[in-house]
Amino acid sequence: MVWQRAFGKRRYCGTPNKGTPAAPSGLGASRTSARGEGVEEARGVEYVYEQPLTIREGRVRYPDFTIADHARGVTFYWEHLGMLDDPSYQTRWERKRAEYFAAGIRSHEEGGGPEGTLIETRDDPRGGLDAAAIAELIDKVLLG
Repeated sequence: MVWQRAFGKRRYCGTPNKGTPAAPSGLGASRTSARGEGVEEARGVEYVYEQPLTIREGRVRYPDFTIADHARGVTFYWEHLGMLDDPSYQTRWERKRAEYFAAGIRSHEEGGGPEGTLIETRDDPRGGLDAAAIAELIDKVLLG
């Protein structure tokens, strides 16, 4: 699994995604995170897959990956957007992103927010994942 090799230590916390390829554990995963190609070495970053996150008005969201950096006092919420070519997926993502921002979770490009930092990655136009770019982002944002 590209994400497990990228981060290192994986824990599953959320609910399986229905209708998507199964991850090695047998639990659901996005079509991209279920693929095995990519980053060659683990970065040693602990993360939780689909950990429930309660935001405004008790609404629960399931970020793809949650990384708590206790040393820096920041939580990173990583969303991989693998189907932005689907208009309904894009609409749902825009709504979810707005909810993150309203809850005080801002993008890493903006320096994060008071309630956390959002990291967004996307498939390339052919539906692939740039493992080198993911590794570089991990090194820069999470380990930097």
